[in-house]
Amino acid sequence: MQLKVQEVSKRFGSVHALDSLSLEIESGGVFGLVGPNGAGKSTLMRILATIEQADSGKVYLDGVDLGKKPNEMRRVLGYLPQDIAVYPNLTPVEFLEYIAAIKGIGKAVAKKQISGILDTLRLSDARKRKLGGFSGGMRQRVGIACALLGDPQVVIADEPSSGLDPEERISLRKLFLSMAKTRIVLLSTHIISDIETTASRMALMKSGKLIYVGAPSELALYADGDLENAYIQAVHGEAVI
Repeated sequence: MQLKVQEVSKRFGSVHALDSLSLEIESGGVFGLVGPNGAGKSTLMRILATIEQADSGKVYLDGVDLGKKPNEMRRVLGYLPQDIAVYPNLTPVEFLEYIAAIKGIGKAVAKKQISGILDTLRLSDARKRKLGGFSGGMRQRVGIACALLGDPQVVIADEPSSGLDPEERISLRKLFLSMAKTRIVLLSTHIISDIETTASRMALMKSGKLIYVGAPSELALYADGDLENAYIQAVHGEAVI
């Protein structure tokens, strides 16, 4: 699969969130999106998920113009927004059954998928607890579970490691790496180690523009193999990328 962004721009009042941005993302490896706050990462991900519309430019999924046919993305998409909203009086199972119904997943299929996803995300022991009593990290895992329902072919995750402890982040990295073998997996994060250990390709954004696209290891060469320092230098304009 291929996701192609072609000269996409987006403004919010006087703020140019995306400025003629072009990018190609393919299945076969995790694609990481990094940049400082206000770089435009979340705006780009919402446009790719067909939640927002670009002011100009095109987005294509396997050659299909998503501006004209957004359902081509929606039927294969698993999307994790930066802020997870849950119903506090529901259990994880009840909430996931609700999400599955919205996605049009049959009850029998949903039941099997929910059981497997809860096991994968280590939520099985909490399946009968109310979501209102969950920690931030547990709610984040519920959000990830929602994104994975329906066996999506495109996974777009905005700060998926937020609130997770180191062990949970490692498990999530392994999950994304496994999924990316046959799917498009795009994740944004401020945790550089997540990109360094997970992404085969990455894009570095600043002020709505791309300042680097390529392998994390190649960016790291600009700071003697240290990806975090290379990121800092690039964002502050101290390196020519």
